[in-house]
Amino acid sequence: MNKIHGLVKSQMNSNPDIPLLLQMSLSQDNKDIENATTALMQIIEDPASIQLFMQFFENETNPNIQKNYLIYIGKILLKHWTNYSQEQQNNLIIKFYQYVNNSEDPSIIHSLANIFSIIFSISKQIDIANAVLSSNNNDFKSHWFISSRSDLPDEFVSNNLEQLIQLAQWGLSQPNFSHFSVSAKMFLDILQITQSPEIFNPVCQYIMEMLPNEPQIIDDETKNNYWALVDELFHLKILPIDLFSQFLAVLSKSSIVSQAITWFSDILPLLPRELLITLINLDIEVLKDMIKIDLTIPEDSFEIIYNTITETSERQLVLDLIKTLMRGDEYSQCTGLYLF
Repeated sequence: MNKIHGLVKSQMNSNPDIPLLLQMSLSQDNKDIENATTALMQIIEDPASIQLFMQFFENETNPNIQKNYLIYIGKILLKHWTNYSQEQQNNLIIKFYQYVNNSEDPSIIHSLANIFSIIFSISKQIDIANAVLSSNNNDFKSHWFISSRSDLPDEFVSNNLEQLIQLAQWGLSQPNFSHFSVSAKMFLDILQITQSPEIFNPVCQYIMEMLPNEPQIIDDETKNNYWALVDELFHLKILPIDLFSQFLAVLSKSSIVSQAITWFSDILPLLPRELLITLINLDIEVLKDMIKIDLTIPEDSFEIIYNTITETSERQLVLDLIKTLMRGDEYSQCTGLYLF
């Protein structure tokens, strides 16, 4: 690999056993983890340590170990990117692109996307962003985008909107919902730039087709991102509100209903009264289940009830529901007390 000259310190000359320390940092023994992590953090105080970590990454065949080398490479870049000369920075970027082109493991691709996100967050060089989007690896590009979005100017997103939409749609087309979470996050970002029907009508169709399959989605993060995207499409009135009852029926049986239901606290003013009552009743059942399981309700679990009072004209509806709860079983009464 291209050498980074002029940065070697005495710590590097001691030739620390980085692979052994990395293995120790992944052990089950807390003392080993603490000692190894402390030693590794001391090593990366040297900007030139990136040479060693990259060499070990290249020589390693276990993706899980490779991923951990990349984590420390990311830490080195956060600490020392600005200490490298322009030539050294360019050499590193070239090498990281080679890693992307030579890698097939998704976890390595995602870690490399994070590496480029770190570099862009420090440098803010649009040339780097343009180069990432020129990659042939859609998985790499999409993960880089969601990692870097907070640092990307809206102008960049607008200028590359067509490509980003195609990238997000590619994710929807992958089997077993394997890229849905990333695509959902991309569409949520794109919605901040445009709500064009030409773009989102196909997305709405996909969301509707996916609805009956929600119980088959194993990954909770994917489910949560699905419901987040559904909420935003309703919130921006891209999905017609009269479809909400269909989503509510599936939501009531979702394995993450207690988490997902909170997304809909921002669309309460859009709901007809009948649907609002159904949603509130579902929310109350969720709160009762929390009492049964945990004997308490977290403070951040009352958004739907609170927003019903503050953002709709249905304060009396909530009070009537509390009165009904107070006449119910012990779990209902406890829930009513929390709401009161």
